[in-house]
Formats: sequence, structure tokens, C-alpha cells
Amino acid sequence: MTRSPDILFMTEYIKNVLYFATVRQGKLVKNTVDTHYFCIDNELIYENYYSDFGPLNLGCVFKYCTILNEKLKLYFNKQVIVHYTSVEPNKKANAAFVLGCYGVLYLNLSPRDALKPLLIHGQSYRYTTITICAYII
Repeated sequence: MTRSPDILFMTEYIKNVLYFATVRQGKLVKNTVDTHYFCIDNELIYENYYSDFGPLNLGCVFKYCTILNEKLKLYFNKQVIVHYTSVEPNKKANAAFVLGCYGVLYLNLSPRDALKPLLIHGQSYRYTTITICAYII
């Protein structure tokens, strides 16, 4: 897999298939021969009620799962897939949330196991972990 120098953190979600990454603020990562990058930060937007930031609603979860399933069908055994997000805490938490939901809904993972790869290496997801887990459970 070709790794962009703008990636600050990357973790494997589905072995040799799907990865989750955070990139430097304002950076877009381009596809390579062996890696397909995608981002939902500006595609799936949370409509806040007050000054909250999420989680994304069920419609966004469904849309994300549809997008990811299509990418898995299209790129499986051709390129690894990297879902990347910015370091902005709200976007990062919502991206982790939808990926965790995918893990629960499509990979039959427990909520704890669905979030486990996202919590390694001391990532700053910890401050939102309780919130995200509460929504997934």
C-alpha cells in the first residue's frame, strides 16, 4: 500500500482490505495504483440541533454503508481502501462513528470490537469514545 505523507494516523479495520486514517488539516489524499482513498467529511454533514456535533443520523449511516459496500465490491483484490478524515475533532468523531456502525451492522462486531481499531495508539478519539459507544449500543 502506498501511504501519503499527509497521513498522521492509520489503522487497519479489515485485514488487508480497509483502513481508517486521519490526515493533516485541509489535505486531500489522491488515489494511487494500489490504494483507493475516500473521505465523507464534506459529503455526510450533521445538521445540529444546538451546539452539538453528532452523531450523524441513521440516513447518513445508511448512505455511508452503501458507499463503503460499493467501494468494497469495486476495489476488492485490486486496491486497498482507506477511509480518511481530517483532524478536526467533530469530523473525526463522526467518521469513526459511521465506520463503527458499519462494523456492527455489516461485520457483526460488538460495539466494543467495532471501535477497538480506532482507539489504538492513544488517538484523541478517547474524549468522544463514551459518546460514540453510547450511540452505537
